[in-house]
Order: sequence, then structure tokens, then C-alpha cells
Amino acid sequence: MVIAHVLTLARRPDGMPAAVDFSIEDRILDCPVDGFIVELLYASVDPAMRTWISGEDTYRAPVAIGEPMPAIAIGRVVASRADRFPPGALVRGPFGVASHAASRGDQVAVLPAGPTEALPHHLGVLGISGLSAWFGLTDHGRIRAGDRVVVSGAAGAVGSAAMQLARIAGAEVVGVAGGADKCAWAAERFGVPVLDYRAADLAASIGQMMPGGVDLVFDNVGGSFLEAALGNLAEGARVVVCGGISQYNGDERSGPSNYLNLVVRRATMCGFLVHDHAARFAEAARRLTRWHEEGRLVGVVDVESGLENFAGALAGLFSGTNRGKRLLAPNPELL
Repeated sequence: MVIAHVLTLARRPDGMPAAVDFSIEDRILDCPVDGFIVELLYASVDPAMRTWISGEDTYRAPVAIGEPMPAIAIGRVVASRADRFPPGALVRGPFGVASHAASRGDQVAVLPAGPTEALPHHLGVLGISGLSAWFGLTDHGRIRAGDRVVVSGAAGAVGSAAMQLARIAGAEVVGVAGGADKCAWAAERFGVPVLDYRAADLAASIGQMMPGGVDLVFDNVGGSFLEAALGNLAEGARVVVCGGISQYNGDERSGPSNYLNLVVRRATMCGFLVHDHAARFAEAARRLTRWHEEGRLVGVVDVESGLENFAGALAGLFSGTNRGKRLLAPNPELL
């Protein structure tokens, strides 16, 4: 038996998520038959969480009031009745935002042995963030060597991975982020030029960087970025929509007014959900791991500590305080 501290949704946020929107409850966990109990080291903090707690039906049912906050997390098995998950094993799965979780092993992977500093990257560049970038670029963007690629959210988890993977594929890549310091940091860290959408006319800046037009747009932001990108499409361009963080935190949403440029440029635009590719995750993860070990695919994690700081960690994704993959350490004393 373990007493777990579990973050639950107390009310639906009005605007930016705040601490009063969540509660921390104590729950008693018993080790399931053929299952295990895990103490959590890192929980993924993702922009899509804002849509999950809004009450809207999206690609998943909304989180109910009083329900534990869902999240993919990494932890160490502390009690087990399952041979596949022995005590001490490091595992990744849908454990939620909590100090501990009980699981029967559904959608849980045992992580490979490796250096301690690599562990959090299994929620970032070696996890869903890297997989989102990979499948978005390859399956949906049909990336080719020589493509001119623009990526939004360049300093974030998925965007930074997409920039690097596009470069590995032989593309010419430009990123977009917000703020001069953040753009300079991302350009130096990931080796790709990064435009500041706050500094100038973004459409004009993209046009100056890629006067022949953009072949592939990888979008995590939507809003004004998407409009600027659509204004610079090359003929036959592909626009891949991975997310739309600019649209998640308000009641009103806006779309691009120049979407008919898709017709003029004979372009295509599609959205995707990375979990539709789950059957191929292991294969893709091996590829990402190899590039990571070779130093060609760099991961950056940004860790906040303590369940009580979850709301601030989530809100920071919208105010732009994160650099790289944002994680929460529910048990920081274990790190």
C-alpha cells in the first residue's frame, strides 16, 4: 500500500491556468494483480493539456472536475506483481500528474538502460515530442532533401525536434519563435536560423529567408504564424498542423484569411495525431535514439519541481517561459 499525492482538476480555468484550478489529493494505492506501483520522476507538461481541461471534446474526452490530471510520465517501479515490471525498473506510461501511480501495464514501456541524464529525454526528443516531429515531417510532410522548411514553436519541444530532423533529412530550415533572447538561444542550441515573430513583419521575414517559397510548413502555433506561412508557399507545398498553441487559451479562435493560397499554390494542408502511428513508435524511437547518441539530435529539458507548481508550469508554455521540453518533477527529492 502506498499513499499517493494526486493532482486533480478542481475547476475549469478562465484564461490562463492557475493554482486554484487544481487540487492535490491523497489516495491510497494497492498494487494491482499482475500490475505494479511506480514512484514518478518526471511528468510531461504539454500545451494540449489546456484543451483537455477546457470542457471541450477534442481528440479525447475532457478531464472531468475531480478527475486526476492525465499525463505521460516516467517513474521507477517500487512494488510489483508483474514479472515484466520488476522493482527498480524505469518505465514510461500514462501515469498522470502524481507522486505515485498504480498500473497494470497498459501502454507502458520499460526504458532501456542508459545514463541518468538521458532519462528525461524519453518524454521529449526520444518520446512523444520527437515522434510527433518525425511522423509529421515524414508521413504527412513527405519531406525531401532540398526542401525549404519553416517550423513554428522553434524553442519548444516538438518544434526544436522538427527543425533538427528536417536538417538531418537534408532540408533548408528556418525556425520561428517569440523574443530576441529566445530566438538567439534556439539558433545557437539547434544550429538553425530562427526568426522572431515579435520583431518585424513575419511574412516579409520568411520571404526574405526563402525567396523561392516554402515547400514544407510544420506548425505548432497557428494564428498569425500560419497566415504568414501560407503567404509564402511554393507550388506544391505541404502544410502540416501538429498543434495550435496560440488558439488553446482563449474563448475566441481565428483562422488564416489567406487560406485560398492553398488553391493558388496547389498546396495541401493536413493535421495529424501522433498516436495514430503507435504501431511504429518503437521503430522510429530507435532511429531517434541513434541520432541522439551521435549528437545530431539534441534534447533540452526544462524541469519545474513539485505538484503544487503544475499550473505555473503549464501556464508558462503560453507565456513562453519554457525552453525545450517542459517537465514536472513530482518527487524532486528523488532526482
